[in-house]
Amino acid sequence: MIRTILVPLDGFAFGEHALPMALAIARHSHAPIKLLHVMQPFVEVIPELAVYQGPTEDEYRQEKQRYLDGLVRQLREVTDVPLSMEVAEGDVAPAIREAVADGKADLVVMTTHGRGPLARFWLGSVADELLRELPVPLLLVHPVKEPPDFRKEPALEHLLLTLDGTPLAEQIIPPAVDLAQAMQAEITLMRVLRTPVPADFGFAYQGYTPPDEVRKIVGELEVMQKRQTAEAERYLEGIAEGIRSRGVVVTTKVVLDEATPAILHAAQGADLVALETHGYGGLKRLWRGSVADKVIRKSSVPVLVQHPHG
Repeated sequence: MIRTILVPLDGFAFGEHALPMALAIARHSHAPIKLLHVMQPFVEVIPELAVYQGPTEDEYRQEKQRYLDGLVRQLREVTDVPLSMEVAEGDVAPAIREAVADGKADLVVMTTHGRGPLARFWLGSVADELLRELPVPLLLVHPVKEPPDFRKEPALEHLLLTLDGTPLAEQIIPPAVDLAQAMQAEITLMRVLRTPVPADFGFAYQGYTPPDEVRKIVGELEVMQKRQTAEAERYLEGIAEGIRSRGVVVTTKVVLDEATPAILHAAQGADLVALETHGYGGLKRLWRGSVADKVIRKSSVPVLVQHPHG
């Protein structure tokens, strides 16, 4: 269940692109939104201003408080979602984690990067750090050039939920289902299998016929591939039945391909992608930096991610 949503803001319009999505989820889940701006010490951001640190930071703090006050007034003109705000100090990612740890949120919605004098703290570094350590789901929204429209609710009717067959990856299921239930969205469960037999593999090439040993190996690979596909379909269907019991419409899909291009292609027909940041069971190989990281950076739709526990 989504009870409270935290939206970190960088103090500029770019960060506000997370708000339409956060407002839509809050409306449907009857959850309040907390706006958070984290002030970096100027001596760390702009060392040349260290001599003016006191008054400059005080003025900046007042400016950002006025910014949040004005933003809240603007939002209250278009929504009845309960809103609160806070200006915190310190490093951005730890401040966000602290806000979450204090029980102030069970979902964080933010843009993937921002602008302005603090931009270097938001150009992937904050989201990157949160991906590794945030104890609650993180919904990343890509900003666009146009100003955000707070009156327009983004489409969130179809979620693509990707799994790799491991318990670690399955930890993304509850938050994704919570989101689908709140938005009355459908879910496509997808598992990607690497295929050992290329789709364009042919035995005859310019009159060449491979030896019987090669034919036998390829035949065995094709049998193994069919068996793995059938196992993946049964696995997804078992997960789907549990989700359907919660009243969510679910379809399943097994794709033979590399994970990243398959997910990005399927995302073109979805409004959101959900996946864990780790995979491959006991090996605990870092998925972030490979599949999840590439999907976050290249996806044209928002991405819901979560660092698995255990």
